[in-house]
Amino acid sequence: MKKASQDLFELIKSLTKSEKRYFHLYANRHVLGGKNNYLTLFEYIGRLTTYDEEAVKAHFEGHKFVDYFSVAKRQLYQYVLESLHAFHAGKSVSMQVHQLVHQAEVLLQKGLLLQSRKLLRKAEARARAAEAYAALLQVYALERRVLSRMGLANVPEGRIAKLYQQEQYCLQVLADEKAYAHLLWEVYQLHARRGAARSNKELDKLEQLAANPLLADAARAPTFAARLNFHQIHATLYFMQGEVEQAKQHNQAIIQHFHQQSSQIAELPERYFSALKNYLVDCLVQGQHEEIDQTIAWIRHQIKQPAYKSMTRLQVDIFCLTHTLQLNSYINQGLFLAGKELLPEVERGLKAYQRHIKKQDRITFYHLLAYFYFGMDDFKNALKWVNLILNDSERQLLQHVYAFARLFNLMIHFELGNFDILASLLRASSRYLQKVDQLHEIEQLFIRYFRKILNAPVNRHTQIWKELRQELLTLTQQPHHQQLLQYFNLIPWL
Repeated sequence: MKKASQDLFELIKSLTKSEKRYFHLYANRHVLGGKNNYLTLFEYIGRLTTYDEEAVKAHFEGHKFVDYFSVAKRQLYQYVLESLHAFHAGKSVSMQVHQLVHQAEVLLQKGLLLQSRKLLRKAEARARAAEAYAALLQVYALERRVLSRMGLANVPEGRIAKLYQQEQYCLQVLADEKAYAHLLWEVYQLHARRGAARSNKELDKLEQLAANPLLADAARAPTFAARLNFHQIHATLYFMQGEVEQAKQHNQAIIQHFHQQSSQIAELPERYFSALKNYLVDCLVQGQHEEIDQTIAWIRHQIKQPAYKSMTRLQVDIFCLTHTLQLNSYINQGLFLAGKELLPEVERGLKAYQRHIKKQDRITFYHLLAYFYFGMDDFKNALKWVNLILNDSERQLLQHVYAFARLFNLMIHFELGNFDILASLLRASSRYLQKVDQLHEIEQLFIRYFRKILNAPVNRHTQIWKELRQELLTLTQQPHHQQLLQYFNLIPWL
């Protein structure tokens, strides 16, 4: 039997209090008026924590709409979308321009050509100021229709030629924007999968990406969005190579661009706070913990502003941003007991936002919580969180975290005294890493020395760990090797 869709449930649960209040007003004003079954169904689903369609039908037994429940769900879903559209109309430049173009089209259909052109000039100015070139093409397409209705004698001289030039310029700008966006996506995919360069081959790949002519000069990036991508590409490439100071400079450039064009913060809040996050990650690597604490406090103050309260996705992103950075900061400083108070707050947030947290953020939290409990010598809880990583079936993203989780699992079982299973775990981990992951030198070292531990008497263990520590200290003098310690830092444990 076909599984019931949860789309309506997920949509309703994503609404903010303000959006829910607006829906009540919208439903009564535009949909049915008075008491209606759609509003009743909306309120009931909004109170659920999980969705069971048969239970919902049973609750409304005797109501006529239960006989055509799938139709009622689709209609309510449409009403909620329409109310959201009305609630958010005019909150972004693209919406404002789209509304003006639609109004100009209505005037065109009524034969009010001069009024239509007047609105189109307003839409053009707004789109141009915001560098909304896709919206500008919509404006120009409708203007062509208006001009054709006006008749050749009434079209201003040279306007058609200028219109063509403007359209060609927009198309070129959009092509450049898409080129930067595509290059960023290539870099992002590599970073999301691998974290840092793990071999000379991967370093060569990063250098090949960095040699793209688009990255030669920021002046080549024609728009605000393209300039953001230019700097984010550079920042990510430098970070993956372990060149943290250069990465930080590019992240600071992104933040500076936003501050110079502050209206863009409201248009692209996710990009703005993402740049802040990346900047703070750079600070983390450089040990600038005071800067991290101050900036996190500022971010938490900003996110309480009315402009951001209705953005569920952004609220979730800020939760992930601030808490992963705090956990990392405590870990890097070895302040496990001081950071202990943060753990229940993190676990509550993971539960509250479970439907909204992106997979890579969720896996990162599991990794950090396992690391944190390990640092507090709470090895059972560390094992609980690392098992959530190991039991995850989809491993295309964050391959480095999955790889390190295998080795971390060995450390935890060693501390728990589960020596009877360590040999088989080591063999399984080694086979897995060789099969799905190109072994980094740090991983090779760890496996080699861990095998020595298993074959050596207990009185030799301390000396073996010391030898591993010394080799790691030598190896991590190189930046791209040092970068991997952000995910799996063996040295303090040794």
